[in-house]
Amino acid sequence: MNLSIIIVSHNHDQYIRGCLESLMDHLSNTSYEIILVDNVGSAPLKALIHGEFPEIKLLVNSRKQGFAQNCNQGFRASRGRYVLFLNPDTRFLKGDFSDFIRRMEEIPDMGVACGRLLNADLSPQATIRRFPTFFAVLFRGFKLEKFFGLSSAQKVYLMEGENLSEQMEIDWCLGAFIMIHRELFEKVGMFDERFFLYYEDIDLCYRLREAGRRNYFFPEVQVIHYYQRDSSRKILNKNKLWHISSILKFFWKHKYLIQPGI
Repeated sequence: MNLSIIIVSHNHDQYIRGCLESLMDHLSNTSYEIILVDNVGSAPLKALIHGEFPEIKLLVNSRKQGFAQNCNQGFRASRGRYVLFLNPDTRFLKGDFSDFIRRMEEIPDMGVACGRLLNADLSPQATIRRFPTFFAVLFRGFKLEKFFGLSSAQKVYLMEGENLSEQMEIDWCLGAFIMIHRELFEKVGMFDERFFLYYEDIDLCYRLREAGRRNYFFPEVQVIHYYQRDSSRKILNKNKLWHISSILKFFWKHKYLIQPGI
C-alpha cells in the first residue's frame, strides 16, 4: 500500500464529509487507506462513517488525548509506505497523490513534504515557515505587527516575499497537511507526545533537519484549510495555555532562543 491518510477529529463532525469526499477525487491513481481517529467519541460521526464511508478505519478514543498522541495512534494502525497527516477541516482542490509521492522519492534526503494551503477565499495561508525565534513568536503572539508592522525577524519567520508557485525547501510546515515516509517517521521517533497541542509539527521538522533531512513545499497540491487558530481568539483560554506551554517546551528541548542550532 502506498499511502495512509490519518485524520484526527476533535468535534470536527461538520467538516468530515466534505474532507473525505474531496479526498476520494484525488486518490484514484494510488493504493491507500484512510484512518480516522475520533478523540471525543461522537455518535453522529460514527454513524456517518459506518453509513457512508464503511471502508474507512475508525478509531474511537475512550478518553481525550493530545494531537500528537492521536496522530501516533493512527500511525500505529496504518500500513502505507507514506503517511499523510491531514486536518479534518480541509478540502482538496488540486493535485495527484501518486505524483506527489513520486516527487518525494526523487529527493534522496527527503524529510516531510506539504502542499499549498489556502483560506476559504483561496488566498494563501502562512503555513510554511522558517524555524521560530523566541522574539518572533512573542511579536506574533502579542499581535505587535498591528502597531509596528512586521519586524525583520517576523518577515524571515513567515517567509514573506517567497514565490508560492514554486517548489522550495522550507524549515517546517503546519501539521494540517504533512506527508512523510513511514520508516523515516519511525526512525526519528514519531511525534513527541509531550506536546499536547501545537508545536509537534515544528518539533518533528526540527528533528528531521537535525538528522540531515530536508523539508519541502510542493505548490501543485492545493487544499482549502478552514483554519481555526483557537488559541488566538481570547487573551487567555485553554488553547492559549497549551500553545504557551508548547512554545516553552520547544525552546527548552532544542536549547535555543535566537538562532536555531542546525
